Amino acid sequence: MLFQEGAPGKTTDIVRYMMKQHEKGYMCILIKRNIVDVNETTIQDFQNAYNVLQEEDDKVSLTWKKGDMKTGICDVYIEGEDIPWFRIIALSNPKYRLKGMAFDRAISLIFFDEYKISGSEKYLPSEYEKFQELYSTLARFGLKDKDDNLLMKTIFAGNNYSLTDPYMANMKIPVHKIRQGQILTGDD
Repeated sequence: MLFQEGAPGKTTDIVRYMMKQHEKGYMCILIKRNIVDVNETTIQDFQNAYNVLQEEDDKVSLTWKKGDMKTGICDVYIEGEDIPWFRIIALSNPKYRLKGMAFDRAISLIFFDEYKISGSEKYLPSEYEKFQELYSTLARFGLKDKDDNLLMKTIFAGNNYSLTDPYMANMKIPVHKIRQGQILTGDD
């Protein structure tokens, strides 16, 4: 399971899961808050998180179109492959850009890395509503079972600077049940 105690870290665990999904032919989405966060450092961090536990022959090099970073929507490829390993999407994109995306294969995972912010930062105006809009678009391409039930997972990860944020409030997450090192699940 993800986030095991003593493991290298949440991002490394997620990146390994994303690779397994890619090998099955599914697409993964990495959400960042701002367009400026769709950058080479983010991609290099994901490459390093995957490679840290790999033998030399199993390490990957990632490629992308530099111009895509400026748009806040960037497909990231494993060097030599024709289909993206994952797509990075910035929530601060205009609504029409978020709603206009298309995918050529099923999305199995949405990962919002560092979704929590510290007291000195600010959430986007109407951030939760922007996430809902993006999620409704992504769910149309989400992995489904034979009965058309959505199997796509969404994981919010971050350091718990506070127990309040627009996601917990709008999803009615019982903050008194949150414990370090545990995964909280519910209807939403």
